[in-house]
Order: sequence, then structure tokens, then C-alpha cells
Amino acid sequence: MSKVIKLSDCNIVERKSERIFEIYRNDTFSTALAVVQGKIEEHYHKERTEVYHIVAGNGIIYLNGKSKFVKKGETIVIPPNTRHTIEGNYVEIFVVVTPPYDPKDHYTTS
Repeated sequence: MSKVIKLSDCNIVERKSERIFEIYRNDTFSTALAVVQGKIEEHYHKERTEVYHIVAGNGIIYLNGKSKFVKKGETIVIPPNTRHTIEGNYVEIFVVVTPPYDPKDHYTTS
């Protein structure tokens, strides 16, 4: 079924350095828009692949401790068991997670 989703209608999750708009979810994947201001907590997922597409801004992503400058228009694929974090003054990231995001599969490294 087709649908148009407005960010104003999305559930919002607030974390220390990010605001997450939970856009869509089905049995196969979930999507969100993450707005990062600062550095998010390093974490990993044992069972999920995440795809980050930078919609606005730029920053530094850390994948298993290695840093890479990322900017608008770039896409990062994050396989399971990859420790990751991202930081920037203002970065908007469209996130796709498969299988769908589950907080039980969100492990912080600190």
C-alpha cells in the first residue's frame, strides 16, 4: 500500500546528540531520519545492517575505530558487528535498517 508520510507525523526519539524521526517500518526494513548535532554514542548491532545516506551537512563517521569524512550525497553501508558512531555540528542522515530496527539489538561500547 502506498503512503505519504510527513515528518510531523513520525514518532520522535531524543538522544543526547541526536533526534530520530521514525518514518516507516515493515517486516523487512525500517527507515528513519536522524539529525545529529555532536557525537552519537558508539554502538553496534549483531543482527542488522544499517545504511546511512547523508541528506545534509557533513561530519566524521567512525567504523571499528577508523575515521572517514562524509558529506551530503554520500552513503555508508554498516554491516552487523561493526562498531560505529558519527559526529558533526549538524548532519541529517536517512537511515535504512534491515531487518527492522530493534532496541534489543543495540549494543553500546562504553
